[in-house]
Amino acid sequence: MASMNQSAEELLGQLVNHLMSLEHKCKSMASYFRNNYQEKYGIADFYAWCAQDLDKCVEHVTDYMKKSGTQVQLKEIERPFTEIYGEPIESLEYILKEDKCLSHLMHDIHEWANAKGDTGLKDFMHNEMIGPMSAWNEQIAEMIEKLHKANATQNLNELDKTFKSEISLIKQLREKKLI
Repeated sequence: MASMNQSAEELLGQLVNHLMSLEHKCKSMASYFRNNYQEKYGIADFYAWCAQDLDKCVEHVTDYMKKSGTQVQLKEIERPFTEIYGEPIESLEYILKEDKCLSHLMHDIHEWANAKGDTGLKDFMHNEMIGPMSAWNEQIAEMIEKLHKANATQNLNELDKTFKSEISLIKQLREKKLI
């Protein structure tokens, strides 16, 4: 593979840093929910799992960069400044918003690669990043909708069951690389 264009390197560096920032937020959220909700809803474990998944995404992008002849230089990522993440459903809405920002960055990189004729980067972004991220965002949005419906019943057992069921489904889909 030829050496990577400096602009592509900078864009992928931004992507890696954004992924790492989101990973730190998920770790912080896992800690927050473990302290405040214990095992209720399975939300703490979900955010810990998300942090691990984001770490794998960072490795995937940095591996691509290394194969392209780039020295990967990561910035020091600021730790999340907040310790309060609201209720579990609110936190998922926040994460969905963050994921949409991440998706936008991925699309920008894809468009840049297309405009520059960098088919390797374009294909990597489309197949390895954008496709799974779009499916992930759809699944999270569906989960939030189901959780709002379960929450409307005011039955905490039903809400707990729905959370755990939806989180389990998302993990299974991600492990099978369907999202």
